[in-house]
This record gives sequence, structure tokens and C-alpha cells, in this order.
Amino acid sequence: RQAILLAEPRIKKTRMAKQVEALMHNLQLPEGNAVMIGIPVVDGLEFIDTSEIIWCEGAGSYTTLHLPGKKELVSSQHLSYFEDLLTDCNFHRIHNSYLINLAEMKSYTRGRGGTVKMSDGTELEVAVRSKEEFLKRTKKVRWWRRGW
Repeated sequence: RQAILLAEPRIKKTRMAKQVEALMHNLQLPEGNAVMIGIPVVDGLEFIDTSEIIWCEGAGSYTTLHLPGKKELVSSQHLSYFEDLLTDCNFHRIHNSYLINLAEMKSYTRGRGGTVKMSDGTELEVAVRSKEEFLKRTKKVRWWRRGW
């Protein structure tokens, strides 16, 4: 029993090292391939393709990532951690509590701040102070989509 307790931390470090190595490899893939990120979860890291993230919801020290099929992944990182990580991957923070994948946005309804409908059917409020920058960014997304 004592040997197991001593070996367990080394096994976890080895597992984490392999996950970090896989992340580094994926980040060096040529453009056009999927961008994989490691999401800090309770027992280590879970690697997912950034295009699978529909939207992120911050709640205190935790962030819930909403994925296709109503799947959710909870991380012990603040939403600002994901904002820094995902902004270059076509994500935008529309509210103190929400970070969205612009490619998964289905509609925007005008209002004081407005609301965004995501591909999973969820409607999210756009903060008044974020509205102007959000609308500028979505105009670029629409133009980019037309180019396809």
C-alpha cells in the first residue's frame, strides 16, 4: 500500500507530461489542421478541438464549456483564461459571463445589448458595453463566411 501511495504522484506526472507533449505537437501542426487545446479539469487535462466549443460560461472560479450534443466540460479556470486562449481562434467575449465561438453563432437580435442565438439553441445576452466591439467583429465574420 505504501509503494502505491509513493508511485501514484509519479504516474500522474508522467500522464500529464504525455498530455502536454501531445498538446505541443498539435499546436505545431500546419495551418488548416484542427487547433487542439488542453482543458484543465479535476484529474488533469482533456484535449479538445477548439471548433467543438460552442460557447463558454464563467461562474466564479469555474468555466463550463458547452459542446455539441449538450455535452458540458467544467474547468477550474476563470473565463478570462479561456478568453486569452481562444480569442485568436474566432471567439469573442460578449458578456462578463459568456465567451462565444463566432462560427457557432446563428443569429443576433437587436436590443439594448441584444441577444445571440447559438447553434445549440441557447440564447445569450450581449452586454451593453460589449455591443459595439461585438458588432464590429461580427461584420468581419460575415464577410469571411461569404468568401467560402
